[in-house]
Amino acid sequence: MSDLSAIRDGIKAVIAGRIAGLRVYPYPPANPVPPCLIIEADSPDGAVQTIDGNTYEINLEMTLRLHHGIPEEGWRELDEYKSPSGGKSIRAAIRTDPTLDGAAHAADVDWASLFDVDERQSQEYGCVFPIRVLFQQGA
Repeated sequence: MSDLSAIRDGIKAVIAGRIAGLRVYPYPPANPVPPCLIIEADSPDGAVQTIDGNTYEINLEMTLRLHHGIPEEGWRELDEYKSPSGGKSIRAAIRTDPTLDGAAHAADVDWASLFDVDERQSQEYGCVFPIRVLFQQGA
């Protein structure tokens, strides 16, 4: 049976297996170490049953955090992760295995929204990728 833990682990397996050097945390850690991707729940209600009665949909957020001392380098690296293709693309990684290592029926990543941070003070860069996951009970 698919559950949220299996889906989180599936996202981690797919991303970590395709993007070298990016730490993937299936749960928000106390002290994340950039570069990292943190998988978080988007909806407190959890999964919603779809019309067919067997399929469920859940929306999660994947928060990308980077740390750079030079602003241009931070923005360039962020662009690589946000790109629709390439070796660091979050979207491309998920689209290579939308079943999330067998934990889901389908998954897709939407366009990322940027953090609202002052990079001059924090030297932190990042964005949030919404991911929609469909899974079947008992799958």
